[in-house]
Amino acid sequence: MPALTPQQEKRVEGIAAIVKEFMDARFEHALRINPHIGPPYADLSWQQLVTLRQILAEDKAFGPVRFRVCDILASDDEAKKQALFSPTDQNSIMNEILNISEQAKETRAGILNIRDIKTFYTALDPSLTRIVELIQTWIWWDLPDAADIFSFEQEYQRILKLAKQPLTDKIIDFYRKAMKRTTEAEITLKDILEHEINKLEHIVKRVKQRNEAEPGYKMILKRDEESTQAIDEMIVSLAKHINNLKKIQETPEINDEIRNVYAKILQIPPADVTKNIILHYEENSINQLKQKLRDTLNMGRVLGTPYNYKTRRIQEIERRFEQLKKALLPEKTEVAPAAAAG
Repeated sequence: MPALTPQQEKRVEGIAAIVKEFMDARFEHALRINPHIGPPYADLSWQQLVTLRQILAEDKAFGPVRFRVCDILASDDEAKKQALFSPTDQNSIMNEILNISEQAKETRAGILNIRDIKTFYTALDPSLTRIVELIQTWIWWDLPDAADIFSFEQEYQRILKLAKQPLTDKIIDFYRKAMKRTTEAEITLKDILEHEINKLEHIVKRVKQRNEAEPGYKMILKRDEESTQAIDEMIVSLAKHINNLKKIQETPEINDEIRNVYAKILQIPPADVTKNIILHYEENSINQLKQKLRDTLNMGRVLGTPYNYKTRRIQEIERRFEQLKKALLPEKTEVAPAAAAG
């Protein structure tokens, strides 16, 4: 197999880097749930990413023509992409990413049956099997999105470059063929930018639709670390709720002022606010804050509200797309999605 071109190397490394970004975010969540998986993760993830790069550098035969996996993933060729991710297609990469358990046809006495990364680490420690499978599953889940986000970044930079450079005959000829225009047709910079922005929008819509259809268990749950000042704020808030609880307990009957305050907090009509409801609210708030403070002190750091990391990542590229479209094509309110290349 010939060596990768510089462009192909960039695609392999770019896609692998985004897969690693998602993998590390998933690991942070998994580590909070099970701290025991921490020590082997660095070695396991590094070796899996080396394997992924090898897979991305492979070529697949589509008829008489062979294509690199990284080139297919960075293209608009939906049919070839579907083949790569189909469990039944001959060009599928599923079994290369996921080490499906199979018994070896032949083994020799004294030689361990090691066929892939999973069987290698299982031979070292059977308890590592599930961790290997987990990392491989993460890669399988995230590779399509990583490829699309990489494609977005490449297309985004291409558009910025086109917007700044003068149109040459070579560029015009290239886009005349890409846009299937006749040799007599005039090609302007606006035509070219519309063509490329259509392609960019197609990428954004594709990754967004896939993310919206993703089941909850595939979510990348992330919590960002906050400043230590949050601990002080939790302590102050806890003291406030304890003080409120004592005041309500010592109050024979709640007046309209208290009722109105808690009606706004609980978002219920003032007439529905009772002493028992207030006591229940304050007790729950105290218990929740105690648990949060206990967890925070045990971890030694303050974590913010959970959110879907991949969704936020996709929202960011959507925002950048809209800004670019508005800056380059301010009069164009809607861009038709680009047709996938054959």
